[in-house]
Amino acid sequence: MTKDCIAIDVGGTTISGGYYPSNTTRCLSQKSMPTEPGKEGVSNIMTQLIKDLSMSKKGSELVLAIGFPGNFSQETDYVVAPGSLENLSTIPGDWEGVNLKDYCEEIVAAIFSSDPPRLAVLVNDAIAQFVGAFYDAISTGYIPNHGDKYAFLGMGTGLGGGVGTAMLEKKDGTETMRLNLHTDGHLFDILFPDHEIAEQKLSGPSLSKRLTCELNMIHAIDELSVSQKKNLQEYIADLTYVMQVIHDGTLQKRSEWTPEETRSVKGTRHFFLGGGVGQKGVFSQYIIDELQLNWNSSQSLSIIPVENSKIAALNGLCYLSRKGDL
Repeated sequence: MTKDCIAIDVGGTTISGGYYPSNTTRCLSQKSMPTEPGKEGVSNIMTQLIKDLSMSKKGSELVLAIGFPGNFSQETDYVVAPGSLENLSTIPGDWEGVNLKDYCEEIVAAIFSSDPPRLAVLVNDAIAQFVGAFYDAISTGYIPNHGDKYAFLGMGTGLGGGVGTAMLEKKDGTETMRLNLHTDGHLFDILFPDHEIAEQKLSGPSLSKRLTCELNMIHAIDELSVSQKKNLQEYIADLTYVMQVIHDGTLQKRSEWTPEETRSVKGTRHFFLGGGVGQKGVFSQYIIDELQLNWNSSQSLSIIPVENSKIAALNGLCYLSRKGDL
């Protein structure tokens, strides 16, 4: 028996929440608010969203699933790594050393005077988007093959990432396709030959800077000037490089992976593109077409745009909270 779930996706520009009744992965109510920078500001927005969404509770037991940006993991006790979450504060190092599990549980305890809901999931927001995009694609008819390797690249405020393998599981005569996640999922610090990292070249703000305009101002490729088109081609070449080194298993990172972790992503040829780059319609399709032309492998390239990263993240958090029942 699954439980009601409140999913909270913390982003650099927006914090979103969704309420999922038990026994369904469909969002009953959803709300978003602009992100307020700093630990107190983020806490205030999360508090408001959880309060508002908990009004939908129908008496079932409630759990929380939260996606947070930045470099942290269960293995490091959810402590934020140095240099991480800089886009969530105006004060350098504001989040450094913060235990996000304690931080989130303190917010919950302050809201509910008794019987606070359990924090069932706390993951990187890109992993939440990756999981949501994968299962949402299946729900609309997409059919992965057993053993296919996938990667997620979320070109939002930063560069989120995730890698995993589609695995067909059989239980009680029922076949279920699952996404088995590999490594810590961090692809933002893949190194380029010039020693810059992928996030510096591929984030949403980086693309806006190259095009000298905000992405929401672009509706068609024909609107771009000659110099903007040239800069866009350079961006696509850099994106191709990242996808290629993941596929070839030749990536180098500022934070090193073990040889086993690097081998686990070799052969990846299915990519979900999220963030602003993945939800721009004709503009996104142009980038996908150019990536296909640039691809250099005997294995074909598969690219799935994530048309609504917020919804994908919230759905992914719900899926993760019910991973035994997907």
